[in-house]
Amino acid sequence: MSPAVVAGSDSPTSLGRELIAGLAVGALEISVAASFAFLIFAPLSESIPRVVGPIIVGAGLIAALISPFTKVKGLIGGLQDAPAVVIAAVVAALVAEVDPAQAEATALTFVVVVGVLMGIVLMLVGRFRITTAARSLPFTVVSGFLAGTGWLLARAGIEVMVDQGLEWGTIVDLFGWDLLKFWLPGLVLALAVVFGDRFDRTGLMFPIGIVVLTMGVHLVAAIVSSLDGLRDGGWLLGPFPDTEGWRPLTPGEVADADWGAIVGQAIPAIGLIGVGVVVMVLNVAGVEMETGEDVPMEDEAIVAGASATVVSLLSGLPGFHQLGGTIMARQLGSRTPVAAGVVLSMCLGVGIFGAGLIALLPRAVAGGVLLTVGASMLRGWVRQVRLQLNPFEGALSAVIFGSIIAFGVLTGIAVGLLAAVVGFVFSYSRVEPVRRVHRLGTSRSVVDRPRADRLVLDRHGDTMFAFELVGYLFFGSIRKVTDLISPLVASGELRYLVLDFSAVRGLDASVVSGLQAIQRRTSDAGVEMIWSGLTDDFAGELRRGGADLSEQRHDDLDHAFEYVEDAVLRCCGGRPRTMGRTS
Repeated sequence: MSPAVVAGSDSPTSLGRELIAGLAVGALEISVAASFAFLIFAPLSESIPRVVGPIIVGAGLIAALISPFTKVKGLIGGLQDAPAVVIAAVVAALVAEVDPAQAEATALTFVVVVGVLMGIVLMLVGRFRITTAARSLPFTVVSGFLAGTGWLLARAGIEVMVDQGLEWGTIVDLFGWDLLKFWLPGLVLALAVVFGDRFDRTGLMFPIGIVVLTMGVHLVAAIVSSLDGLRDGGWLLGPFPDTEGWRPLTPGEVADADWGAIVGQAIPAIGLIGVGVVVMVLNVAGVEMETGEDVPMEDEAIVAGASATVVSLLSGLPGFHQLGGTIMARQLGSRTPVAAGVVLSMCLGVGIFGAGLIALLPRAVAGGVLLTVGASMLRGWVRQVRLQLNPFEGALSAVIFGSIIAFGVLTGIAVGLLAAVVGFVFSYSRVEPVRRVHRLGTSRSVVDRPRADRLVLDRHGDTMFAFELVGYLFFGSIRKVTDLISPLVASGELRYLVLDFSAVRGLDASVVSGLQAIQRRTSDAGVEMIWSGLTDDFAGELRRGGADLSEQRHDDLDHAFEYVEDAVLRCCGGRPRTMGRTS
């Protein structure tokens, strides 16, 4: 059906498509929300009945708050895996550090505070139009982090299914029937979704798989056992003591939290917020690419930030634009906020009135969702390393991935930042900082001079060399420039050196010391250094660094050439004469 037919919701057909899309995304979002609740609050298992309701309700609110205000028709907002993994790591650190009596209040308060801060930062990013900075994060770093996130989600999925933590020494135990029977159904779900995508053109395989697996577990129980048998056998997430519905964080709990411990997690929190911003930008960029629509990134960041702020204040998890959910909804024909309204209705129903239903969710489903999402991310990473990254970039991405596996997600973030620096240095070390080299014998100004003057300039063609610098200059690139200039200075023929900054996009602080070294060398050799195309901002940076700009400075290369030509003619050919400037 063409987009024009499904664009509205007036006809029964289009309304039916919106309802189907909403039901599919809603079923998936409820399962993901329940899984994230177990992932994040695993160290506080007694708190899961308290948090699962707000997290599910928050997931529905994200969809309902983003869909009416986004510029992309049919876009679905929801919870995000990468931020959830980082939140889980910080919550685990907090629970291990604080008094057990304060653990729940501290963990809940941290989740709310960091979610609100993430929302505010997203709104500021959009307001001041700095999404380009987030987009500029090297793909190598992002891919490594997402691969590590996929590993942690897959591992957490298995832990949820077998109801115990995993260590390297206990992996063999997973293949004994006592544990294999719990995680094998979730593995089948993950393999069907991850490797069945070539046959699934609608995106329905995942939600249908969740429903089929849930019904299958209970059907088997009805035939060979009972509901009590499922609970006693460890097949279900419940039973929970005193299962609660939706209850946000209270001011009393905020006061009871260990704020010293929360402040002590400031650095991981900053990393978490950065992860959220980057993932939001990448998701929107992915939606832009998949839909072929021009998406105003700054506006979407403001919408995402407002949504995250509101949902976090209501004790939900921060979330924003979904790539997978949006693609699935659009493939099913969704082009209006109706589908998001269906998602909200489903989440409200389960989160407020039916939280007890979560206790009936099989562990194979809750863990299988995490395992599926994680396996999908890992498969995507393998494809990227094989097809999109060169060997060096792939190695850096693998180092980040390995550091997350070995040392945890927070260490992985630190390694990622270091990898970004290494990747930047490696990439720019291969970029030539000089676009073109001119000499007086071949390059001239547009000034029209008599033939006699031109002959004089030809005879002194090696007295001037001009370098057109390009790109971002840092210590490595300025060293290359120095290596090019040194033999010219040593030749004894050079009298004028022109450095043109017209195509320079930025300067590292180390560039100043490099230019000062060039100035000292040229001054000692009696060579006049001439600046061209140097903006006021760059000139200010150089002056603050101690560079001497008292020598000749011109707006462009042509005027620099004219100055040198006049100087050479005065020195070697008498009084310079001009016949005007050619066009």
